[in-house]
Amino acid sequence: MVRRDRVEARLRALGINQFEAAKRAGKQLHFVYDLLKGKKQTIKGDGLLHLAKALECSVEYLTGEADTPGVPPGELPNEGSSPVSIPYSGIVEIGAFRLPGVQTQPPQVIRERLLTPDPRYPSDQQCAYLVNDDSLASHNIGRGTFLICVKVPTADELPNGSIVIVERRRLESGEVEISAREVQHFPSRTELRPPAGDSVASTIVLRNGKAHIAGEEVRVVAAVVSAVIPLPPI
Repeated sequence: MVRRDRVEARLRALGINQFEAAKRAGKQLHFVYDLLKGKKQTIKGDGLLHLAKALECSVEYLTGEADTPGVPPGELPNEGSSPVSIPYSGIVEIGAFRLPGVQTQPPQVIRERLLTPDPRYPSDQQCAYLVNDDSLASHNIGRGTFLICVKVPTADELPNGSIVIVERRRLESGEVEISAREVQHFPSRTELRPPAGDSVASTIVLRNGKAHIAGEEVRVVAAVVSAVIPLPPI
């Protein structure tokens, strides 16, 4: 079943209405309108694939199986094709809460340049984030740099000092803060610390893999493996 809030988020991110989305999907004019109004409960055949392509996201995002828009169906080249660009997943900025559709809207540079996968890891497990603050200045990573990351379910197996991408979601509004933090393990807890020593952001404490922050959900989504400025395609 398609989540209507996900469809609405993509419409906002792309700056289009329901009728334009239906047109892009090759469907009748009221196709998306009926879905959002609850008149259409299911999408038959390949309609879901066409809708995901029209909204520039994955099918899994629309159905709630993934939390980031990801890549539209069929957009990644086949194995051995060149060039390959890994998907852009959002903006790293401590203290900035954004709606998911705004968070993952690719900047112009991503549309013109390629983010090459790190050859040490499977390309389908990689994602990229744009740094928009000074939280990583102590690691010589400035604003405008892209973090190449590998998706991880938790920080449990990562060594101390690892840099991870952390999502804090406000349950009431759905807004998300994406930040880069350092992992420090202790016998009874794991701390996710702001990397910059002068940062005013507080440390997030995990016990049994969970942070107890009222009205928020916190999760580690990826580990940073490199930082790059993307090169234009050849």
